[in-house]
Amino acid sequence: MSVIISPEHFTSCSKAQQFLDNKRGVISLFNNGIYLIDANMNIVAEAPHFQRKEGRVEAIIPFLTSTARIGLPDISEP
Repeated sequence: MSVIISPEHFTSCSKAQQFLDNKRGVISLFNNGIYLIDANMNIVAEAPHFQRKEGRVEAIIPFLTSTARIGLPDISEP
């Protein structure tokens, strides 16, 4: 998904959420949901939408920093 998302999707939470809402086929592949996270590690959108988590989520920061360090997408443990 990182190939098809553009920086403009991160200009507002509603644009980011709309992007995810339009990707239902991809979202069905992830049983724990998908999060779009900005450079400050804040959640800007998520799917499924009912799981709404606001702002920075400390529990996933080690995962995010590991992903940034290797420079490749990663999938968390089930």
